[in-house]
Amino acid sequence: MSIRTSETKVLKGTDQDVTSAASPVFAVTNFTGSAAGIDSDSATHIGSNGSDHSFIDQDVTIGSTPTLAVTNFTGSAAGIDSDSATHIGSNGSDHSFIDQDVTIASTPTLAVTNFTGSAAGLDSDATTYAASKPRVLVAGCELETLNDEESTAIGGSAASEFVPTLVIFHIEDVGIGAAAAGDATVTVGITTGGTEILPTTTLTGLNTLNEHFSVPVAGLTEAITADSTIYCKVTSADSTAGAGHLLDCYVVGETFTSGT
Repeated sequence: MSIRTSETKVLKGTDQDVTSAASPVFAVTNFTGSAAGIDSDSATHIGSNGSDHSFIDQDVTIGSTPTLAVTNFTGSAAGIDSDSATHIGSNGSDHSFIDQDVTIASTPTLAVTNFTGSAAGLDSDATTYAASKPRVLVAGCELETLNDEESTAIGGSAASEFVPTLVIFHIEDVGIGAAAAGDATVTVGITTGGTEILPTTTLTGLNTLNEHFSVPVAGLTEAITADSTIYCKVTSADSTAGAGHLLDCYVVGETFTSGT
């Protein structure tokens, strides 16, 4: 019969549970290699303020609202001023900008020089457009005087054409004496006694100060040169008007460059 003698050996081993689901505690000094870069007290890494390494010091998860300086960015974002508020509140002096409200229903004031293309054809103060629709005034025809005639030059260029579209008669002054009956007749043309713009027309009911009598004339005459003179003639005096009943004649039209 043989007898075995037990032998106790001292083994290097673990002094805590390292099985699955256990939670052993290891000092950093237990590790070598890359893990050795962790501070000897692991709590230092957990509570570090980041001064010893690159770090994020605020919540940048989805739905958070971190505050980041533009200097945190590179690339295209770096073009924004280092203080983002500068871009938001800038008066535009450091870049091209719109300095007034141009949203729907706003009323911005824009110089014609802000436009290119067809809009650039407008004069810088928009008077060119107004000048293209001139209103020629022939003033002071005497309603009580048969054959009284007054004239005014259109004032345009011989290279342009004037197309009358409307003639407006206006009682400028009622003078003295009896009131007008409103039965005078007149003609408007580009020669003495001419009817090129408006043939003989009765100014029915035009007898009170500042009253107006309008006659559309578009299509009644072809274009005339814009340096022509317009004549307004009383071809039949008002039957009752006293002295001093003065008639103004406005000829409204459009000017065009010849050949357009």
